[in-house]
Amino acid sequence: MGTGRFAALCLAVAAVVGLFAPLLTYLPTYFTRAVGMTPSTAGWAMLALTAPVLVLPLLCGYLVRWIPARMQVVASLVLVAAGAAWMATGASLLPALLVAGCGVAIAQGLLDGQAVDAVPVEHAGAASGAFNTAKLTAETVGIAAVGAVLAQTTRGTLTGPGLADGLHSVLWCFAALCLASAAAIAALLRRPRANTTDLGSDRHREAVHEPA
Repeated sequence: MGTGRFAALCLAVAAVVGLFAPLLTYLPTYFTRAVGMTPSTAGWAMLALTAPVLVLPLLCGYLVRWIPARMQVVASLVLVAAGAAWMATGASLLPALLVAGCGVAIAQGLLDGQAVDAVPVEHAGAASGAFNTAKLTAETVGIAAVGAVLAQTTRGTLTGPGLADGLHSVLWCFAALCLASAAAIAALLRRPRANTTDLGSDRHREAVHEPA
């Protein structure tokens, strides 16, 4: 019970972290070597991506009373996809980073707790381990894959026009991946119309109706 929901949440975190980790790793180099920013300016620009993670998770936890977590999870993937596509155009970098950062922040605020709630209590430990494994695997694979692409397009120098071309190609791919993941997650988290409760509430409802 809850296997489909748990798989959806693992897919969501893999898509989000698979983009976020490479951006944290390679964007400063892109800003300084391709865009021409100074190191200090590049550091400030990175705040547009990372600052939402400090604020929005608490807000999302509060808003879950009115906006179901499953809707917020799908919205986070759409925002990440939009931010990645926006960055891939090479225009308005800061607003694009802010959009992507908001999507990442929404996911960070919800996914861990929702993944544990999606399975029976006796499987919570295993679910937490599997979820974190999916997260760390996506982070590692994302960084390695993007690094390989950028090394190929720049011939190992991580500079010159090949850096921008390689990063933009990667961003388009991630945007498509996040949109596809959002569609798959929406299908996996879909529930009957009569059921308006949130993820993990099936277990609570069973406990209420269980004979004493």
